[in-house]
This record gives sequence, structure tokens and C-alpha cells, in this order.
Amino acid sequence: VDLNSTYLEDHHLIAIAQLLPHSKVETFYFDKNWIHAPGLLEFIRQIPNMRSLSDFSAIDNPWENSIAPSLAD
Repeated sequence: VDLNSTYLEDHHLIAIAQLLPHSKVETFYFDKNWIHAPGLLEFIRQIPNMRSLSDFSAIDNPWENSIAPSLAD
């Protein structure tokens, strides 16, 4: 499933993530969307239940900018 650049938001990803454990989806790409930490965390929480999933990509989403800076900064 390729959902890159589709204006996907957290509530969309959360709904999809809850369906993926019951699907035969092997790849899931959601790069360049509007995913923040809550959506990504719910997706990651579901990964152990996703028996068919072998690859996913979530680059260039706003969650990358919402991570707390390291203590070295």
C-alpha cells in the first residue's frame, strides 16, 4: 500500500493501523504526510500483530520535528 503524499493525518493512520493486523498487506508506505507522534506511536504499537507486514516507510512527516532535543543541544 502506497499512501505517500496523500495528506494522511493521525486519525487516518490510527484507523488504518487497527485494520492492518487483519490484512495481508506486506508493505505500507506513508511518507510525506501529516503524521505526528500519536499516529506513529499507534502504528508502531500494532506492528507485532501485523503478521504479513515486512516493510514500511514513514519519512518526511511532522513527527520528525516533534521529538525532544537531546541533552547535548
